Amino acid sequence: PYVIITVADARSCIIDQQQTPVSRRISGDYIHFDDIMVHLSIPIYQITEGNCGIFLELMHYKSEKKKCSCRCWSFLECDEVEDGEMCLEIYKKPADYAKRKNRIWLHSVKELFFHVKGFVRKADQEEED
Repeated sequence: PYVIITVADARSCIIDQQQTPVSRRISGDYIHFDDIMVHLSIPIYQITEGNCGIFLELMHYKSEKKKCSCRCWSFLECDEVEDGEMCLEIYKKPADYAKRKNRIWLHSVKELFFHVKGFVRKADQEEED
């Protein structure tokens, strides 16, 4: 499995999209993406000003269909982007970049979460002489 990370604006237009390397470590109910860092190319102020969301889609390979498919997805609202660990709810596919309330359902009745750690890097300010 791997994760596709998408930044989309309020109109569902994709601003940036990346994917993680494939994870080979699965234990119990957990898929581990050890020490994988993803750098978004869009500045944080554009995410907040553009009312963008950050979407994480867990992809897996279906050998019988010979294709990759979204298993479930999570998202961060623009005001939820912060430093530190976050537990995101997991939703049923397909991912809805428009975030329409009537199209978002929890993936399971079990309490399953997508655990991520955020690092917001601030632009270095120029020193005044």
